[in-house]
Amino acid sequence: MQQMQEPSLFETNESAQSALQSNGTSKSVLNLGVSSAKNSLTFKKDDRQIVCQNSQNTFNSGLKTNDNFQNIFDIDFSKELKSEIAKNPNFKPMVAYNKQPFNTLIFTNFTSLDFNLFMCFCFVAKNKRNSSIKLTFDDLEFLIGKLDKNGKRQKIDKNSVRLFAQLNEFCEKAAKVIVKQVSDDCNSYKRLFDVIDIYKKEKIIVIRFNTLMVEALNNITRYFTEFELQQYCNLKSKYSKQLYLLLMDNLYTGKYKISKDELIRRFSLDDKKLLASESNFEKVVFNKSVINEIKLLFTEFNFTKDYLGNGKNNRKIIAYNFIYKK
Repeated sequence: MQQMQEPSLFETNESAQSALQSNGTSKSVLNLGVSSAKNSLTFKKDDRQIVCQNSQNTFNSGLKTNDNFQNIFDIDFSKELKSEIAKNPNFKPMVAYNKQPFNTLIFTNFTSLDFNLFMCFCFVAKNKRNSSIKLTFDDLEFLIGKLDKNGKRQKIDKNSVRLFAQLNEFCEKAAKVIVKQVSDDCNSYKRLFDVIDIYKKEKIIVIRFNTLMVEALNNITRYFTEFELQQYCNLKSKYSKQLYLLLMDNLYTGKYKISKDELIRRFSLDDKKLLASESNFEKVVFNKSVINEIKLLFTEFNFTKDYLGNGKNNRKIIAYNFIYKK
């Protein structure tokens, strides 16, 4: 049996379906979980929002009691978190994962909050294998809420209705994202999450990652990346977060070089206006604020650019260089 190669990237269901159809893949394969973005999930107007789950786990009625809730998850993360904080009041959540497939993932249209939520769920799912995990909105507040000047945890959003809408938006994006694995004789498509359930009134979320993500978060090898979740979440810009991951993946070398074209691909940038001019790109994506945010997280940090062409007005940036140390 031929060994599967590492996954190449995250793609939307729409792009995956197009790729499958172009290869003449049968309709039965498409029905395994790769559906067009045009047929995106629709939702009932009730307290329980089902975003992405296996048909075997479908529930037909709202859950009202604690006993009923016990039937929808394997692990209560809230209890684990309270126990950890009781043992260590200065507890700092750490995200850890194998560099593959994470260093090839591309997150399309993710906001800064979306990145925070995704990394929060990665921390929550660490060492949990393929379990369904329940966590509360309060757990999210503790894990990714920023600290104010007095050291008090700030809410992600003081408006609970708006917070639910933001969580819902993230889950809709995550439900449409799949993992693509490529080998010589087969392209395989898997969902990012098997389950994301949001309970509005109870302020509870239940998650379960797919098999590939479970392996990346649980089978840690010597080629892994680790960082403090709160430091990551404190970064304001989504571009700062993406750059931080690239640097942390290569922390052991102390240096990292990336071409501008590769950075555009990794950041999933497709805004023609943004890419039309050097000044627009530098002003929005790779501005001083992004670099200054990143610089604060390293004890040593040096940043330079490679240019093509001569003269101040004729030079074109072709690559970015980083030398850094934690």
